[in-house]
Amino acid sequence: MNFNIRCATVADIDEIYKIELKSFEFPWNKNTFINELNLNFSRLKVVFEVNTNKMAGFINYWILKDEINILNIAVDPGFRRNGIAEMILNSVIQEADILKANRIFLEVRKSNFSAISLYKKMGFLQFGERKKYY
Repeated sequence: MNFNIRCATVADIDEIYKIELKSFEFPWNKNTFINELNLNFSRLKVVFEVNTNKMAGFINYWILKDEINILNIAVDPGFRRNGIAEMILNSVIQEADILKANRIFLEVRKSNFSAISLYKKMGFLQFGERKKYY
């Protein structure tokens, strides 16, 4: 399979929301994603399978001075185990290099073992824990 990444538009929100509902126990609502599109420091990107033009996943992150804060990343269950999350994260890492960002932050539930495994594989380090955050 071949995938492309592009910036999301309002037309993508319904598909983003479907993936969000399939991916998280406590999903964001549609308005949250729409609001993210309107923030000048926010980036919402989507991944599409080239041949079918089906959305495979998305990432939402903020660019704050010299840091990037990843807020949300999800891959449609039908596309998981194809390297899509890694591809999306690599695109953010490349953007961080271009922007000369010093850090990329993200938060993850302790129970999300597959995400933690991916982040470790990609070189992310745990530097703290928010007690009773989730």
